[in-house]
Amino acid sequence: MLPPSSSIDLELHHELTTMHVKFLDAIIGPVSTTEFIQVFLHSSSSGLQRQQRISPHTFSRISAQSTCLEIEIELARAVNDHCLCPNYVLERRPDRIDHQTGQENWPPLSLFSLESAPEGSSDWVSLEFFVDVHGSENADPFRRMFHAPRRALRSIDDGALVLFVFGRYVRFLRVDRSGLIVSEAMNYVENPRVLVEFFRRYSFLSRAERGFDPTVIPASLIERRLLTNAVSRHLRTAKESSLRAHPGMLATLAKDYPTWKVAVNDTCSGKPTYYIIRKPCAESPHPLGRATRGFIALKMTENKSTSSTPASKSAHTGKLVFLKDHWRKDGSNLPIESDVHAELEQHGIPHIPTFLGGGDVLVDKLVQKTETPRLLAKNADKWGKPRKPLSTYTHHRLVQELAFPLDTIRNAKELVQAIRDAMDALIETYAKTRRLHRDISTNNILLASSDNHDAIARGLLNDWDVSYKVQANPTNRVQRAGTWRFFSLEVLMDDSQPHKFIHDLEALFWVLLYMSAHYLKHDGWFNIEMFDEKVIRPQPHGPPTVCGGSEKFGFLLHPKVTFRCPALNDLISDLRQFWVRGNPYKLGGFLDGRSKLQKTCKKLLGFFDKALRRGPEDWKDGEVVEDQYPGNRMPRDTDATPSSVDSDSMSSALADIKGCSNPSVPVEDEIVTSDFASFMSAAEDVSQPRSARARKRSRDELSTNETLATQKRRKVERKAEGSQNGNLRRSGRLHNK
Repeated sequence: MLPPSSSIDLELHHELTTMHVKFLDAIIGPVSTTEFIQVFLHSSSSGLQRQQRISPHTFSRISAQSTCLEIEIELARAVNDHCLCPNYVLERRPDRIDHQTGQENWPPLSLFSLESAPEGSSDWVSLEFFVDVHGSENADPFRRMFHAPRRALRSIDDGALVLFVFGRYVRFLRVDRSGLIVSEAMNYVENPRVLVEFFRRYSFLSRAERGFDPTVIPASLIERRLLTNAVSRHLRTAKESSLRAHPGMLATLAKDYPTWKVAVNDTCSGKPTYYIIRKPCAESPHPLGRATRGFIALKMTENKSTSSTPASKSAHTGKLVFLKDHWRKDGSNLPIESDVHAELEQHGIPHIPTFLGGGDVLVDKLVQKTETPRLLAKNADKWGKPRKPLSTYTHHRLVQELAFPLDTIRNAKELVQAIRDAMDALIETYAKTRRLHRDISTNNILLASSDNHDAIARGLLNDWDVSYKVQANPTNRVQRAGTWRFFSLEVLMDDSQPHKFIHDLEALFWVLLYMSAHYLKHDGWFNIEMFDEKVIRPQPHGPPTVCGGSEKFGFLLHPKVTFRCPALNDLISDLRQFWVRGNPYKLGGFLDGRSKLQKTCKKLLGFFDKALRRGPEDWKDGEVVEDQYPGNRMPRDTDATPSSVDSDSMSSALADIKGCSNPSVPVEDEIVTSDFASFMSAAEDVSQPRSARARKRSRDELSTNETLATQKRRKVERKAEGSQNGNLRRSGRLHNK
């Protein structure tokens, strides 16, 4: 296995930490260049047997002093002038800039197919792979892999080939959703035959052998126009009728993006249905893992006449729908999402999106899976092993009725109604199927579409792909999963806690509070950073753990904010007191005691119903405003967000942080956060009825003397700020109390 970087950047920002660690854990190699070419560029074409004459001076103009620009120019000249890759061209596209982000959409040097693409289609349809060039031979060729533009991988779901060139050396890479296979470094200037053979063999590969998904083909000119017209009609109708417009529609109209025709296999009928898609309106930033993407899609249907001529069959369009494409993990307790939707509809669960079909992706009647784990098992003795066992992923697609993101709410009452409906769906699902959702977040609660502008939108609970069915005698503990920002206090403070139904209920409260802080008027100081609080807790045995929750608990005890909408403010106050003074975690048999469960759920729903019954005067000042904390906003990312956490990846990252500088998360040299039981005991003490004098004395004490956990946390922060490097290093003096 390739050695990891000597130091890992310790910003526990999700895009860097989790992505970087996932790559380090999934790297396989180095594999010899000869074996890499034989395994991944093998073709049955008869033309492959003909040998090509190679000049030893093919890349001789490249020297150790060549700049990145000079290397790119010489590589393109050598490949194109010597016809090393027939029917393809290696070109520099330095002007390809994303006008929204200002960043390059792909590296300047990329390989394009010369085969005829559909008329008027984007350059992305012809893109094969990119060549990432570094001028220095000492450059780490993997450093930029973590930040490489992802668009080159979006239509290549089976596996993508990448060339990393650093000076006179090159590495071949093959990546899919399971892992990254890397070749040894080779001097292509002194030994040009291997690089020439790479390009020559690539030209003989079929589209499927080159890593393209056979179930996705470029859309025709007519199909592209149909999608554009349908989206434009949706936006025009919404504007004329003052209806809600889906924000993903604008992304779908991106002209510089390719348009694809996608086949979705329906497990019920066994027949594929075709959809037209363009730019995803939501996607994961990670090339590895589930790689979830969401699309606004146009359903294609077929007119059949009695005539048997091919011309008698003409495609026509249906309606706009939502298409979700992701890779589900094999061999885990996670369910097949399309099966979950079918089960929920069978039990009549309310407030869930309408399921229109879906299933695993089939290629030649076989389920499409990642190949890296299978290849590794076959060549483990020669290729080595990654830091962690690799998982096999299965390609899955499902289609739903179009719904709207939660941040398109118009007022406070609509937000409260949506959260109430999501809670109803959660309760009904658990009561009838014993299924836990486990990923309550702002991205997973939607608003149903309506033709009535004045109607309050109803909520929908979506994304059941990490849900779990509670067994009577569970053999495996249900690990914490979901989005960090909305974890319950018990899960945040103790990562060994199994996920429970009450954790999902509490997560809904944090979603309500988060959305209210961002989009509804309020007075006072609101600690928006409490949703992202992470504290590293060293362990005497094993890697450190990541905990949080003290800031959230502080809000429950002493909120310093008042929402201007009276009904919303009273609802949040009722819920806050319920989670502290009601202390539902004291119910030892909460999950097993049906009467206790029903009583708790009825009480929570009652808070929402009481607020929704209030008159218009109590909902004044409830109009939505511009995001008041734009830097802390949840991105529309259906898979992994900056606040999501992968416990295994995080623990692996924390095990390697010795000597790193500028940590963004404090490291404890004392126990910063007490255990959950201590917190709830403190809450119970505070909530006990006392005399007016005792209550005043308690308020004075709490205003001058902060809770023990907050004092200890601030002590650690002051110590961190005063240290020379602004960094607490673990040493033998670290201890736990």
